[in-house]
Amino acid sequence: MKYKALILATALTLTGCSLTPQKAPVCTGNLLRGCQPVVYFDLNSTKLTTETKQNLDWATAKMKRWPSKYIKLTGHADWHGEPDKNLSLSKKRALAVKNYLVKNGVNTDHIVVEFKGEMNPVCYKASCQHLNRRVESNIYSPYGGWVIEE
Repeated sequence: MKYKALILATALTLTGCSLTPQKAPVCTGNLLRGCQPVVYFDLNSTKLTTETKQNLDWATAKMKRWPSKYIKLTGHADWHGEPDKNLSLSKKRALAVKNYLVKNGVNTDHIVVEFKGEMNPVCYKASCQHLNRRVESNIYSPYGGWVIEE
């Protein structure tokens, strides 16, 4: 068990995420791309929670630190509901994240929004559908390549 925790801590550190509870974003990413925050939502919701705002505050700080970078927001939904409604819901989620970032000082011209509805799930089981209700963010350079953590 100790080894699993050590491996997780090492993986998070290598991807640019920390284990500090108040500052650690929930993220995807790898060694080259660094931490890319993910915002999760409740069923049929576009409301940002305190935890999701914490992730977005982390992304906002990165965008302010690197003003020439861009952030791509990709909205997703789970399979509950009609496909057209899920597509609309994923769009509203991505726009909710965009609006929060802009409100907190991120240049709106540096935010790219896309939405996928129920396509591209990360989980196919009913027990983990909550993982499909998300907005993924990717901070990148317009000149090519992903941002590498410093």
